[in-house]
Amino acid sequence: MTTTTWQYYTRNLSVETLKCKRTLVWWLAAGAPLFNAFIAFNVFYFKGHEIIKPGQDPWPYLMSNVLQVWALLFFPLTITLQSALYPAIEHQANTWKHVYSLAVPRWSVYAGKLTLFTALIVFTMVTLFALTEGVGALLGGLRPELGFARYTAHAVLARECSRLFLAALGIAAIQFYVGFRFRNFVLPAGFGLLMTVAAVTLMRWEHIYKFPYAWPMLTWLRRHVNPAFFTTEIALSLLVFVTVALFGYFETARRDVE
Repeated sequence: MTTTTWQYYTRNLSVETLKCKRTLVWWLAAGAPLFNAFIAFNVFYFKGHEIIKPGQDPWPYLMSNVLQVWALLFFPLTITLQSALYPAIEHQANTWKHVYSLAVPRWSVYAGKLTLFTALIVFTMVTLFALTEGVGALLGGLRPELGFARYTAHAVLARECSRLFLAALGIAAIQFYVGFRFRNFVLPAGFGLLMTVAAVTLMRWEHIYKFPYAWPMLTWLRRHVNPAFFTTEIALSLLVFVTVALFGYFETARRDVE
């Protein structure tokens, strides 16, 4: 019986899911947004009366507090750490020769790993969305005078989380390739940290829009200037994701495994 392309892909994706089942990657995917939401909850629980004026909708303030810090630091750094932890499953065990000796095409191995890595980022953003909603609901019960229970922001929050996810896909592709290509755990972690710090430092640079690690933050900062869902930063991010993913596949397909 001939194995189809789809079967190769789904089998490798299932294998990758099982490999990650008891690792830190899922804990990091949930822990990073939890930490961010925890900070936001404490800020508004103890200082909300100083931030929100009476009668104002408090949700924009909460979203700004959560998503701005997330877009600037937490999101790029989370992707960076994931790109170091996830490929380490194979690197540390030195099992690449075994993986590539199996009767499966190399493209399915690369595609399965990239898909799961992207799924981790999706899970992180969905978790952030749910936790932000939860923080607002909790504040609505514990601090009713802030007004969270009188307003909703489901659609706006979902839209902004989706836009940040798309704007970060370029970072994801770059970090995945670096982590996949090099065995050293420090290299993808250090590279991502360096690029994130550079993005924060150069945020006022006139050509910062060309820098992938700044795209999530630029997407958030320019949401009022350009209210369209697909912005230049998101379009560039998608282009980089596809380009780097294809480059990574072709480079992997012809590379000898030591």
